[in-house]
Amino acid sequence: MNDDERLRDLFGQARSRDATGLPGFKKVTSREGPGLRGSSATVVLLALGALVTFSTAEPPQRVVSMAEWRSPTAFLLETADDTLLRDLPDIRLTYREDIP
Repeated sequence: MNDDERLRDLFGQARSRDATGLPGFKKVTSREGPGLRGSSATVVLLALGALVTFSTAEPPQRVVSMAEWRSPTAFLLETADDTLLRDLPDIRLTYREDIP
């Protein structure tokens, strides 16, 4: 017996051992087996789980444009009298006109 025949025999024995515990093709494809009801219930449960998971998720947050964005530490730059820093002086007025 050469190696090819030996391998053929070993694969044939393995196939026959595997086939002994398997149901027939007609039983597998028939709708009367408990496997179909079990798999249907599994699919339904998975679909319900996905529905619950994705329906309770938070809605996406609103995207803020760069023009609206403010730094979280911007308040540290504000002073008590920041009008001097934000307004430009009017150079058309003289010192005498400013004094009431």
